[in-house]
Order: sequence, then structure tokens, then C-alpha cells
Amino acid sequence: MCKKIFEKNKSNLKIDNLVCDLNSLFKNHNNDITNMLEQKNIKIRNRKVSLTDALIYKFKNAEKYKTQNNTIDDYKMDNKILCNNSCFINKEHKIPLEYYENIFNKITEIYYKYTNKTRYTIVAVDGTYNNTNYKNNRKLETTLNMGYYDINNDIPLILDPIIDGRNNEIKSLIDGINNNSIIKADNIIFVCDRAYFSYDLMNFLNGNNSKFVIRIKNNCTYLETNKAKKTKNTKNIPNNTRFINYTFNKESTRYLYNNKTKIEEKYRITEKVNCNIATNLDESYSDEDIKNIYNSRWNIEEYFKLIKSNFKYSLMREHNKNTIDTYKKTFTIIKIYSVLEKIIELIDTEITENHDEKYNVKINKTEVINGLFKIIPKIISSNLDRDDLLIFFSIYVHLNYTIKNSHNPRISKIPFTKWYVKVYHSKYDIEKIFEAYNSDEDDNIIINKNLKLKLQNYIFVKI
Repeated sequence: MCKKIFEKNKSNLKIDNLVCDLNSLFKNHNNDITNMLEQKNIKIRNRKVSLTDALIYKFKNAEKYKTQNNTIDDYKMDNKILCNNSCFINKEHKIPLEYYENIFNKITEIYYKYTNKTRYTIVAVDGTYNNTNYKNNRKLETTLNMGYYDINNDIPLILDPIIDGRNNEIKSLIDGINNNSIIKADNIIFVCDRAYFSYDLMNFLNGNNSKFVIRIKNNCTYLETNKAKKTKNTKNIPNNTRFINYTFNKESTRYLYNNKTKIEEKYRITEKVNCNIATNLDESYSDEDIKNIYNSRWNIEEYFKLIKSNFKYSLMREHNKNTIDTYKKTFTIIKIYSVLEKIIELIDTEITENHDEKYNVKINKTEVINGLFKIIPKIISSNLDRDDLLIFFSIYVHLNYTIKNSHNPRISKIPFTKWYVKVYHSKYDIEKIFEAYNSDEDDNIIINKNLKLKLQNYIFVKI
């Protein structure tokens, strides 16, 4: 496969263009950073560690499981530099956050060159948490990070740490829209899951000339009111709100213990999922359109999984005088790598074609990101050449094959992580539901009210 990719790309004009574009990304970074610092009356001197060295250290240090000392020691060894590690850290601290944000804007513009640029109109919103060291009080700290993902172009827009924002995602979204011009634009469709179902949020978005597609909690008072055929709107829901309902089936197989036969048996489990959605989109959007818009929200979940698996994100130990800026720099660098990875996918889309129709074929994102950590020093130094990129494509571009329409539940093999715990909760729920499903009327099966509601949506078939 590697040789085939190499030969295919040898005469590819896109490769030549990409080399020029990537070399222009950090071009004149010394002057750009120096000018930014002069405006803040900050002087900087190049001694043993240059601004280039500091940038390379910061970008390499975003790699998961790499400590600051690991990253700096490896770089000093490769480049025969003898100095204290603090020289790298102190030099990088002087580089303004604005410079990294400018690089993200540049790489986004490069990305638009290789795709059909569209003004983003659909933005998926979600919050995710990581462990941080902002207070430095020797206790476990958890920080909310608000993610805003451009669904139209499949790239991140914002990844913003919210200190002391735990369990306050709705307020963080409202504050983000008020304070950030990127998502304050009119007519953006915000797509949110059930955690964001709030009458206050819907009224805010409606008054802000923004659109929304938000999944409703199934125990919503408004839905219960409608079932009782009451028309009084006690929650001041916007008058132009539409409510859409659809159902779909989730299938899985599992070995379950049968109390009657006293053995474990294999069952096909079909769960009927009921989905209610609230939106202020007009009738030009059909119910199917709105359903598809909501389903596209999963892109941000996949993005969170990608960055947690490949970058220093879930556990942030750094603490200094400007810890928030340090976190924001790391998050911006993660976004830069994410867009770089998307550009690689666009350049090499041909290799995902002409395969067996029963498979979905995608480029392995993790391998591409691993390769980007290897060539980022050349990109920052603006000395990337054609052969570097050709070898990169040959070595780091791999394909993943998945059967179409297959459902693979999201799990984690790392103990005590969110999805690791969820698997065990799901396992317990299904076992209790099956026990009640398989019981006779005179059996005294104790099951809580939430599982009783779920029971009517499950079918178990022995296979």
C-alpha cells in the first residue's frame, strides 16, 4: 500500500501546492511574534533558544503522554542544544496566544482552498470535561470545555476552557454567543443534545436571530402537557417552535443469564429509541431535514474522542502565572493539528475509492496525527520539501475498513473513564430489563421506574 500511495502522489500537483502552503504557514514567525511583543512593550532576546525552538517545543508537547521534560530533552538531543529546560518554557510563555490563533486562522484558510468553502451555518455544541491544575491546590480539578464544531466543513471552530463552569453548560453557551463574534452571527443553526434543553436557552436563541435544533428530554413537561391535551404554554416557549418526533431501532447481541434455564444464552437485543426534537426552523426544512441535522451532531462527539485519544487534553498538569492562556494555547494547537489532518484527508481522497461496496473506507486519523508530530518541525521552520510530504503520505496514510450500517457502541478500555463506566451501567440495565422481560407475572422482580419505562422498548430474541 505504501509504495502504491507513493507512486500515485509523485505526479500530484496538489502535493506541490500543499508544500508551498504549509511552508507559508509559519513564514516570518520571528518578525510576527516580535512585532506583537513590541506592541506590548515586551523585549525578547535570542540566545541558546530561539522562537523557532520554542514553537517546535510547544507543538511537540501537545502529544499525548509526553511531559515537558520528555519533549524538551528529545529536542535538545536531536539539535545538540545544551541549556536548562526552563529556557524553552520561559521563551514559549512570551509568545502571545494571538499568534497561535492567527496560525489557526491561516490553516483554516488553506483548508478552504482544498474543499468547496461554505459559510458555516450548522454548529454542533457540546461540553466535555478534563482534569486540570488551575488552582494548584493538590486536589483533583475538573474543568468544563465548550466545543463548537463546524458541521458544514467538518472542522472545529472553538475549544474553550470554562473555569468553575461545571454543570453550567447552558449559561456557558449563552455567554459564548454573547462574547464571541465567530458564533454570534445571525442564522447559525445550533445543534445540541438533551443537556441543553432549556426554555430560557430557546428564547435566548430565538431573540438572538439564531436557529436551534435541540433534543428534548422524554419526560419534558411540555410533552406531557400535550399528551393531556392542554394548550396552556406555562414555560413561554417561543411561538415559532416546532416539535418533531421520530423513532429508530438499535440492535446489538449479548450473552445474558436466563433464570429459567440457569445458563447464559446469546440474544439479539432490539431497542426502540424515541427521539423528540424542538426547533425554530421554518417549514422549508422538512422533518427529515431536521432529523439529519440533529444526527450530524455526532461529529463533535467523534472529534472529542479523537483529541482525547491523541493529544494532551484529558489531563492538564501545567500551572503557571498564565495557566488559562497556557491551556488555550494547547487547545488552539490541537485545533491546528485537527485541520492539518483534514487537509491530508482531502489531498488523498482517491485512495478511499474503488473498494468493496459493503465497506466504509476511511483514512486512519490517529496514524496521520502521529505523522504530523514528526514533520511539524519542518513546517514551523518552513523547510518542508516535496519528498518529505511524499514519504509522509507513504508511511502514515493507512485505511480503516468498517462494514456499512454496522453499529459499534462507544467503549473505553481505560478504567474509570466516562465511557468505561457507561458500559458497566448499560450492562447492568440490560441485565435487569431482561430479567423483568423474561419473568412470569407471579415472579417478584424488583426494577426501578426508569427501567420499567425502558422495558416496553426492548425485544429479546434468542439466537
